[in-house]
Amino acid sequence: MTAIRKSIVSSCEELAVGDEIGARYKGVLVHRGGATEIAPDHGLFWIVDDLGGG
Repeated sequence: MTAIRKSIVSSCEELAVGDEIGARYKGVLVHRGGATEIAPDHGLFWIVDDLGGG
């Protein structure tokens, strides 16, 4: 059995490709998916959104 660890991150420097990300706005989940690319020098990351398909 694999343990699921949930964390709140404050910087994309804390992320790794493959991390599962859930983004919320006003408490509502608006994006969820795996990180595909990270550009910590620019404060950016990309995910494939399981909710919206993009």
